[in-house]
Amino acid sequence: GKGCNMDSQQIPRQVECRAESSKSGQEADELKSRGQATQGCKSTQGYQNHHSLDPKSISPSNPEVQGSQRPKEPAEVPLSLKIAIKAAKEHAEYLSGQGKLLRALNRRKDVLHFSQSAFGRNSLQFCLACHQLGLAYYDVSEFKNALECLEQGIQIYEESDFHQPQALADLCLAAGICFFALDDLQEAMQHYRRSLQILRDNFGHEVTGEVLMNVALLQIRKKLWEDAQQTLETVQKMFEADYRNSKSKRLLADVLHNQACIFQATGKTSQAILAFRRSLKLRDKLLGPNHLFTAATARDLANLLMREDVDGDQKSLTEAEQLFKRVYETRRQALGSDHEESVSSKLEWHSAKSKLKGLSTIQSTTSSSISSADTIPYSQPIANVPSIC
Repeated sequence: GKGCNMDSQQIPRQVECRAESSKSGQEADELKSRGQATQGCKSTQGYQNHHSLDPKSISPSNPEVQGSQRPKEPAEVPLSLKIAIKAAKEHAEYLSGQGKLLRALNRRKDVLHFSQSAFGRNSLQFCLACHQLGLAYYDVSEFKNALECLEQGIQIYEESDFHQPQALADLCLAAGICFFALDDLQEAMQHYRRSLQILRDNFGHEVTGEVLMNVALLQIRKKLWEDAQQTLETVQKMFEADYRNSKSKRLLADVLHNQACIFQATGKTSQAILAFRRSLKLRDKLLGPNHLFTAATARDLANLLMREDVDGDQKSLTEAEQLFKRVYETRRQALGSDHEESVSSKLEWHSAKSKLKGLSTIQSTTSSSISSADTIPYSQPIANVPSIC
């Protein structure tokens, strides 16, 4: 993630998970031991060997996938398999909400396996399971594996007679987000455009806000500030019109955060601080203070307060120090104390404490890590995917 002076090494995270309160450090150590990083585009090698389902087993190039299968009707599926699918999906959603991303990924693999056994590889249910598994891989930054799952889902849909345009739009959006994370902006935009076209043709312009959010992020990456601001203003009107919906409120927090990044990048400091504060207030309420997205907004607000010292006294620095401490605690619990983001947050916190004491010995060490704001992409539209539960 990252004033919006984003470069190719600053990959926005799209993890939608609460920080785990107890065993998250162990999970983060497991991620680290498998070479996982939240800022890179490396696909973890060897991780799949620990589990029963290899993502390559659903690759279009796998001969076993190319065979024709008649999708089974729900009435043909044993009740035990239906119950297993529902239980695995609910458990995966719970684990993801608790920040246990590796365990959530494993349960999504179970859903895919059960869906294949129950309905066949050419079924809509298996297609949707590919989508969900792709999102789970994205959550742990395995972007290439995520993209492989999503492209398989798109291929299954295109070779079928399904009429679930929302499902295809979600697959295209998720694939575009993966291409964005892999810094292939051209492919990302092509998939965003396809998703937009599907939604407009089937549901109208008012449901395109989630995709437009990601289009704005792409414009930010290209430093097309005016275009990005116009896109975000359009999205903001959509979400404010449906403000009673909790999802719209959550998405509005994303809009405000990204608008703040644009304000900061274009020198509008007071507007940036206001937008960050509004976003942080919404995220505190809707996601909770220990959510990683909430921590990202808190960090960016702290960075701005620390650099600008807008109040001309220690009030801004005191607030910044408290925010940095909060961010460090959240990331330490969710990612582990040795994770690079946790280490960076700890340095930023100590830098703020040193500045409060009139010292600056640590500041030179962390200047590069606090030089830009995190731009948060739209969180994954899991709720929009049709479910068999």
